[in-house]
Amino acid sequence: MAENAYQWRKKGDAYKRQGHLEEAIRCYDAGLSMNPSDPFLWYGKGNALYKMKDFTAAIGCHDRALTLNPRLDRPWYDKGNCFRDMGDYAEALRCYDRAIAMVPRPAYPWYGKGTTYHRMGNYDEALSCYDRAIALDSRLGKPWLMKGDIYADTGALDQAMECYQKAVAIEPRLYEARSRIKELRTKLQETPFPPETARPDSGKGAPPSLASRYEQMHLIGEGGFAAVYQARRRSDGKIVAVKIPRIDEKNSSLFIKEVAAWYNLRHPNIVTLYHADIYPVPLIEMEYVGGYTEGDIHVEDLDTLPKPVPVMRALDLARNIAAGLIHAHHKGIYHLDLKPQNVLLDPEGNPRVTDFGLAGIGARNSLSMQVGFSPLYAAPEQIDPATFGKPDARTDIYLLGMIFYELLTGKMPYEGSSPTALFGMILSGNTRIPLPSVHDPTLRLYDGIFEKLIARKKEDRFQSVEEFVDALDALTDLESLTLDRVVEELKESLLTSSSPDEIRRLTQKLVRVTAELALIHARSNNQTELLCALTDLGYFTEAYREHLVQACQGIEYMITEGISIQSDRIEMLKVLCRNIERENGMA
Repeated sequence: MAENAYQWRKKGDAYKRQGHLEEAIRCYDAGLSMNPSDPFLWYGKGNALYKMKDFTAAIGCHDRALTLNPRLDRPWYDKGNCFRDMGDYAEALRCYDRAIAMVPRPAYPWYGKGTTYHRMGNYDEALSCYDRAIALDSRLGKPWLMKGDIYADTGALDQAMECYQKAVAIEPRLYEARSRIKELRTKLQETPFPPETARPDSGKGAPPSLASRYEQMHLIGEGGFAAVYQARRRSDGKIVAVKIPRIDEKNSSLFIKEVAAWYNLRHPNIVTLYHADIYPVPLIEMEYVGGYTEGDIHVEDLDTLPKPVPVMRALDLARNIAAGLIHAHHKGIYHLDLKPQNVLLDPEGNPRVTDFGLAGIGARNSLSMQVGFSPLYAAPEQIDPATFGKPDARTDIYLLGMIFYELLTGKMPYEGSSPTALFGMILSGNTRIPLPSVHDPTLRLYDGIFEKLIARKKEDRFQSVEEFVDALDALTDLESLTLDRVVEELKESLLTSSSPDEIRRLTQKLVRVTAELALIHARSNNQTELLCALTDLGYFTEAYREHLVQACQGIEYMITEGISIQSDRIEMLKVLCRNIERENGMA
């Protein structure tokens, strides 16, 4: 049960992201019963009502949010969407213009204006608006999709195809763009997108003893540990992937035991294991995941995915991989060899983690040079367990961090001329990774997460995959709620206000927003910004000043020593922030 309005809002936001809109509205209403003056609760409820197509009620909620905080932009954008979908285009355009006036880089309102002009049949204005949205935020795929629709409707099919392909490149899960490409390629008499099955490789090396079980075996991958074939199962004609590991008598008895746990994993982001056996040869039969085509490139897995990828795409991949890991970890199963080659991509671009349990087999194999992990992505405890402890769930968190880092930056945190040099850098306490902002200043927001995600010591990392996902949610909150800007606006309003009641109201609001900002920075391990927020809170407390000073000293020490913020400290900060809120007259 949520304890306060803020927690109800977070629960509502989570349900809304999952598509449980009625449950989200129930949470927002519970929060509003505690704090009817929270504009973000009204906005959240209005947004959920809009998604349910209850436009009139949604507009009412957004009006309440704007009455409480006239400087918010999102309610104006959502009102524009409501009026647009109701057919009141003039009012929709007015709302979008109000949103554009509120923010420095208003990509979404420009996109909204474009869709409105599009529906009005004013294609020139629509294209101009879509171009403005793209110029302001290159991570958006939908403006490209809509531009493609305009070109397709006006007979410019080549330009339409180019726009649709750009939309898919930016947002691979934009299914409408993929569907448009299929339709357009049919018109242009091109090959359907994406290719479904086998490459025209021969069945070279396929064990003859499997001929009674499979047909059309095509070699699709080969490494030091195993060969992988695409095959058609004779019993039912199903296309599957068959992995044939190179194992010996030393570990053949462990093969079924190691892989057996994989049978229990059924999750959309984990490749399904159908069958494993040691007769007539050791084999693993699993779901075939064929990848997708992006322009002229066929992308099979994260290794063949061109990097860096747009931030939103990287976040989507990281969240989906994390979802698969959470499912496995809840069953006590760790991967321990996460790397780009072990994250396949399905035709929609969704990640599917494969090869659970194989790290241990590879490590015991005298016929292979495998050590049970990949040096480029190895965690310190895999290289030196005597010093750093045995690998566990936090090892997978580190490996996910390495993958996420490469997706965002196109680089690896550690680079060495040999495995020995690489291991030396990973294990050395004197080596600090270059944070993402070193490669791209726009990624500064993610620096704190990576300091914790790929910390050398397991105890300094996120202690569960759920904690990592919560840190990503914190950054999403920070960007979507624009709290930094709200704080500055409240400070400016306080300086110009002379009414005691108004000063009290603004002070309470500033305390609440600053406390929320502090907790978001704590969850995302953004220690410098956390320290700034806590310092600001010091102006609003007497009773808890000493506690706040001690908290700030602790954060300063952690910054100096390179120590990450863990959940116990976050809980302590939550209590401190709530106490300061109560001191300022807030329930």
